[in-house]
Amino acid sequence: MPQRYIDTTLFDLFKVGPGPSSSHTIGPMKAGHHFAEACTGLPRDLLVRAVRFRVRLYGSLSATGTGHGTDAAVVAGLLGTAPESCPAGLLQELMDDPHTRRKRPLGDGQASVCVDDVSHDSIIHDFPYSNTLVIELVDAEDNVLHSQEYYSVGGGFIQWKGWEPPVLGEPVHRYSTMTELRAIVKEKGLNIYEIILDNEMAITGASRPSIIHSLNQIIDHMESSVRRGLDSEGQLPGPLKVQRKARMLWQQASRMHSSPDQF
Repeated sequence: MPQRYIDTTLFDLFKVGPGPSSSHTIGPMKAGHHFAEACTGLPRDLLVRAVRFRVRLYGSLSATGTGHGTDAAVVAGLLGTAPESCPAGLLQELMDDPHTRRKRPLGDGQASVCVDDVSHDSIIHDFPYSNTLVIELVDAEDNVLHSQEYYSVGGGFIQWKGWEPPVLGEPVHRYSTMTELRAIVKEKGLNIYEIILDNEMAITGASRPSIIHSLNQIIDHMESSVRRGLDSEGQLPGPLKVQRKARMLWQQASRMHSSPDQF
Protein backbone atom coordinates (compact mmCIF):
# COMPACT_ATOMS: atom_id res chain seq x y z
CA MET A 1 0.00 0.00 0.00
CA PRO A 2 1.45 3.42 -0.93
CA GLN A 3 2.42 5.80 1.87
CA ARG A 4 -0.41 8.21 2.77
CA TYR A 5 0.84 11.71 3.51
CA ILE A 6 -1.18 14.49 5.11
CA ASP A 7 -2.50 16.73 2.33
CA THR A 8 -5.44 18.39 4.09
CA THR A 9 -5.26 22.12 3.50
CA LEU A 10 -5.56 24.80 6.16
CA PHE A 11 -8.86 26.02 4.75
CA ASP A 12 -10.35 22.55 4.80
CA LEU A 13 -9.67 22.57 8.54
CA PHE A 14 -10.59 26.18 9.33
CA LYS A 15 -14.04 26.90 7.89
CA VAL A 16 -16.17 29.99 8.37
CA GLY A 17 -19.89 29.44 8.57
CA PRO A 18 -22.99 29.34 10.76
CA GLY A 19 -23.40 26.78 13.53
CA PRO A 20 -24.21 24.64 15.21
CA SER A 21 -22.89 21.81 13.00
CA SER A 22 -20.42 21.54 10.14
CA SER A 23 -22.10 18.42 8.75
CA HIS A 24 -25.72 19.43 9.40
CA THR A 25 -25.51 23.19 8.77
CA ILE A 26 -22.47 24.16 6.69
CA GLY A 27 -22.56 21.07 4.47
CA PRO A 28 -26.23 21.42 3.47
CA MET A 29 -25.76 25.15 2.84
CA LYS A 30 -22.86 24.37 0.52
CA ALA A 31 -24.98 21.75 -1.24
CA GLY A 32 -27.80 24.24 -1.81
CA HIS A 33 -25.36 26.88 -3.07
CA HIS A 34 -23.68 24.38 -5.41
CA PHE A 35 -27.01 23.16 -6.82
CA ALA A 36 -28.36 26.64 -7.54
CA GLU A 37 -25.10 27.65 -9.22
CA ALA A 38 -25.24 24.49 -11.36
CA CYS A 39 -28.83 25.32 -12.36
CA THR A 40 -27.73 28.62 -13.92
CA GLY A 41 -25.93 26.59 -16.60
CA LEU A 42 -28.98 24.56 -17.63
CA PRO A 43 -30.46 24.96 -21.15
CA ARG A 44 -32.76 27.93 -21.60
CA ASP A 45 -35.79 25.74 -22.43
CA LEU A 46 -35.55 24.24 -18.92
CA LEU A 47 -34.84 27.49 -17.08
CA VAL A 48 -37.87 29.31 -18.50
CA ARG A 49 -40.05 26.53 -17.06
CA ALA A 50 -38.44 26.60 -13.61
CA VAL A 51 -40.73 27.53 -10.72
CA ARG A 52 -39.29 26.33 -7.44
CA PHE A 53 -36.72 24.23 -5.61
CA ARG A 54 -37.58 21.14 -3.59
CA VAL A 55 -35.38 19.40 -1.01
CA ARG A 56 -35.59 16.00 0.69
CA LEU A 57 -33.43 15.18 3.72
CA TYR A 58 -32.43 11.64 4.59
CA GLY A 59 -30.69 9.81 7.40
CA SER A 60 -29.23 11.89 10.20
CA LEU A 61 -30.15 15.12 8.40
CA SER A 62 -33.79 14.04 8.53
CA ALA A 63 -33.60 12.85 12.14
CA THR A 64 -31.91 15.91 13.67
CA GLY A 65 -31.99 18.55 10.94
CA THR A 66 -34.58 20.78 12.60
CA GLY A 67 -32.46 21.28 15.72
CA HIS A 68 -29.34 21.89 13.64
CA GLY A 69 -30.96 24.42 11.31
CA THR A 70 -30.51 22.17 8.26
CA ASP A 71 -33.78 23.23 6.63
CA ALA A 72 -32.92 26.92 6.76
CA ALA A 73 -29.28 26.27 5.84
CA VAL A 74 -30.05 24.54 2.55
CA VAL A 75 -32.63 27.21 1.70
CA ALA A 76 -30.06 29.95 2.37
CA GLY A 77 -27.64 28.15 0.07
CA LEU A 78 -30.22 27.88 -2.71
CA LEU A 79 -30.82 31.63 -2.39
CA GLY A 80 -27.13 32.28 -3.01
CA THR A 81 -25.65 32.44 0.47
CA ALA A 82 -22.30 30.75 1.01
CA PRO A 83 -21.32 29.68 4.55
CA GLU A 84 -18.39 32.10 4.78
CA SER A 85 -20.62 35.08 3.93
CA CYS A 86 -23.77 34.05 5.81
CA PRO A 87 -25.06 36.99 7.89
CA ALA A 88 -25.56 36.35 11.58
CA GLY A 89 -29.24 35.71 12.22
CA LEU A 90 -30.19 34.74 8.66
CA LEU A 91 -30.98 31.11 9.46
CA GLN A 92 -33.15 32.11 12.42
CA GLU A 93 -34.98 34.60 10.19
CA LEU A 94 -35.72 31.87 7.65
CA MET A 95 -36.84 29.42 10.34
CA ASP A 96 -39.13 32.03 11.91
CA ASP A 97 -40.82 32.61 8.54
CA PRO A 98 -41.03 29.16 6.90
CA HIS A 99 -43.90 29.94 4.51
CA THR A 100 -42.66 33.05 2.69
CA ARG A 101 -41.21 32.23 -0.72
CA ARG A 102 -38.00 33.96 -1.81
CA LYS A 103 -36.78 34.07 -5.40
CA ARG A 104 -33.41 33.11 -6.85
CA PRO A 105 -32.52 34.35 -10.39
CA LEU A 106 -31.23 31.56 -12.64
CA GLY A 107 -30.06 33.27 -15.81
CA ASP A 108 -32.99 32.92 -18.20
CA GLY A 109 -35.31 31.87 -15.39
CA GLN A 110 -35.90 31.98 -11.67
CA ALA A 111 -37.01 29.69 -8.89
CA SER A 112 -38.51 30.33 -5.49
CA VAL A 113 -37.97 28.46 -2.25
CA CYS A 114 -38.98 28.52 1.40
CA VAL A 115 -38.31 26.34 4.42
CA ASP A 116 -41.62 24.52 3.78
CA ASP A 117 -40.06 23.15 0.57
CA VAL A 118 -37.70 21.04 2.70
CA SER A 119 -39.11 17.65 3.72
CA HIS A 120 -37.71 15.09 6.15
CA ASP A 121 -37.62 11.70 4.46
CA SER A 122 -36.42 8.22 5.48
CA ILE A 123 -33.91 7.92 8.30
CA ILE A 124 -32.95 4.41 7.15
CA HIS A 125 -32.01 4.42 3.48
CA ASP A 126 -29.70 2.92 0.84
CA PHE A 127 -27.65 6.01 -0.05
CA PRO A 128 -23.87 5.67 0.43
CA TYR A 129 -23.75 8.27 3.26
CA SER A 130 -26.13 8.84 6.16
CA ASN A 131 -26.22 12.63 5.69
CA THR A 132 -27.89 12.66 2.28
CA LEU A 133 -30.07 15.30 0.66
CA VAL A 134 -31.72 15.33 -2.76
CA ILE A 135 -32.34 18.74 -4.33
CA GLU A 136 -34.65 19.25 -7.30
CA LEU A 137 -35.62 22.08 -9.63
CA VAL A 138 -39.27 21.65 -10.66
CA ASP A 139 -41.80 23.32 -12.95
CA ALA A 140 -45.38 24.43 -12.27
CA GLU A 141 -46.66 20.83 -12.66
CA ASP A 142 -43.98 19.48 -10.28
CA ASN A 143 -42.04 17.88 -13.13
CA VAL A 144 -38.37 17.57 -12.19
CA LEU A 145 -36.18 19.66 -14.51
CA HIS A 146 -32.90 18.92 -12.76
CA SER A 147 -31.89 17.03 -9.62
CA GLN A 148 -28.77 16.10 -7.69
CA GLU A 149 -27.98 13.75 -4.83
CA TYR A 150 -25.64 15.32 -2.23
CA TYR A 151 -23.77 13.86 0.72
CA SER A 152 -22.61 15.90 3.71
CA VAL A 153 -19.66 13.71 4.64
CA GLY A 154 -18.48 15.56 7.77
CA GLY A 155 -16.43 18.60 8.65
CA GLY A 156 -18.35 20.79 6.21
CA PHE A 157 -17.19 18.70 3.23
CA ILE A 158 -19.74 17.73 0.59
CA GLN A 159 -19.78 15.25 -2.25
CA TRP A 160 -22.45 14.42 -4.80
CA LYS A 161 -23.38 11.53 -7.06
CA GLY A 162 -20.66 11.37 -9.69
CA TRP A 163 -18.28 13.52 -7.63
CA GLU A 164 -14.57 13.17 -8.32
CA PRO A 165 -11.95 14.36 -5.83
CA PRO A 166 -10.08 17.52 -6.90
CA VAL A 167 -6.57 17.19 -8.25
CA LEU A 168 -4.13 18.65 -5.71
CA GLY A 169 -0.39 19.15 -5.64
CA GLU A 170 1.99 17.02 -3.61
CA PRO A 171 3.23 18.29 -0.23
CA VAL A 172 6.86 19.44 -0.18
CA HIS A 173 7.43 18.06 3.32
CA ARG A 174 5.83 14.62 3.54
CA TYR A 175 4.67 13.31 6.89
CA SER A 176 1.77 11.33 8.27
CA THR A 177 2.53 11.37 12.01
CA MET A 178 3.76 13.87 14.58
CA THR A 179 6.96 11.83 14.92
CA GLU A 180 7.66 12.30 11.20
CA LEU A 181 6.87 16.02 11.43
CA ARG A 182 9.31 16.45 14.32
CA ALA A 183 11.96 14.62 12.30
CA ILE A 184 11.53 17.14 9.45
CA VAL A 185 11.87 20.03 11.92
CA LYS A 186 15.12 18.56 13.25
CA GLU A 187 16.55 17.57 9.86
CA LYS A 188 15.74 20.75 7.92
CA GLY A 189 15.90 23.30 10.74
CA LEU A 190 12.47 24.71 9.89
CA ASN A 191 9.72 25.97 12.16
CA ILE A 192 6.45 24.07 11.99
CA TYR A 193 4.66 27.10 10.52
CA GLU A 194 7.21 27.22 7.68
CA ILE A 195 6.59 23.55 6.91
CA ILE A 196 2.83 24.08 6.92
CA LEU A 197 3.07 27.12 4.63
CA ASP A 198 5.38 25.32 2.18
CA ASN A 199 2.93 22.42 1.99
CA GLU A 200 -0.08 24.70 1.66
CA MET A 201 1.45 26.50 -1.31
CA ALA A 202 2.46 23.22 -2.96
CA ILE A 203 -0.91 21.49 -2.43
CA THR A 204 -3.21 24.38 -3.37
CA GLY A 205 -1.07 26.49 -5.69
CA ALA A 206 -1.91 29.58 -3.62
CA SER A 207 0.71 32.22 -2.92
CA ARG A 208 2.12 32.90 0.54
CA PRO A 209 0.54 36.41 0.74
CA SER A 210 -2.90 35.08 -0.22
CA ILE A 211 -2.68 32.32 2.40
CA ILE A 212 -1.69 34.84 5.10
CA HIS A 213 -4.53 37.14 4.01
CA SER A 214 -7.09 34.32 4.23
CA LEU A 215 -5.80 33.26 7.65
CA ASN A 216 -6.13 36.84 8.88
CA GLN A 217 -9.73 36.85 7.66
CA ILE A 218 -10.43 33.70 9.67
CA ILE A 219 -8.91 35.32 12.77
CA ASP A 220 -11.15 38.36 12.20
CA HIS A 221 -14.20 36.09 12.03
CA MET A 222 -13.14 34.35 15.25
CA GLU A 223 -12.73 37.66 17.07
CA SER A 224 -16.08 38.94 15.78
CA SER A 225 -17.74 35.75 16.97
CA VAL A 226 -16.22 36.17 20.44
CA ARG A 227 -17.36 39.81 20.58
CA ARG A 228 -20.92 38.83 19.62
CA GLY A 229 -20.89 36.17 22.32
CA LEU A 230 -19.68 38.58 25.00
CA ASP A 231 -22.24 41.19 23.98
CA SER A 232 -25.22 38.80 23.89
CA GLU A 233 -27.45 37.33 26.56
CA GLY A 234 -30.51 35.07 26.58
CA GLN A 235 -31.09 31.92 24.56
CA LEU A 236 -29.16 30.65 21.58
CA PRO A 237 -31.18 30.32 18.36
CA GLY A 238 -32.98 27.02 17.87
CA PRO A 239 -35.52 24.83 19.65
CA LEU A 240 -33.23 23.47 22.38
CA LYS A 241 -33.46 26.65 24.54
CA VAL A 242 -29.75 26.63 25.43
CA GLN A 243 -28.73 29.68 27.44
CA ARG A 244 -25.77 31.79 26.32
CA LYS A 245 -22.84 31.51 28.74
CA ALA A 246 -19.94 33.54 27.30
CA ARG A 247 -20.86 36.89 28.86
CA MET A 248 -21.56 35.31 32.26
CA LEU A 249 -18.25 33.40 32.25
CA TRP A 250 -16.35 36.54 31.24
CA GLN A 251 -17.98 38.55 34.04
CA GLN A 252 -17.12 35.84 36.57
CA ALA A 253 -13.50 35.70 35.38
CA SER A 254 -13.15 39.48 35.57
CA ARG A 255 -13.81 39.25 39.33
CA MET A 256 -11.15 36.55 39.89
CA HIS A 257 -8.24 38.97 40.30
CA SER A 258 -5.82 36.56 41.99
CA SER A 259 -7.21 33.18 40.94
CA PRO A 260 -5.46 30.79 38.53
CA ASP A 261 -8.96 30.04 37.19
CA GLN A 262 -9.26 33.56 35.77
CA PHE A 263 -7.90 32.44 32.40
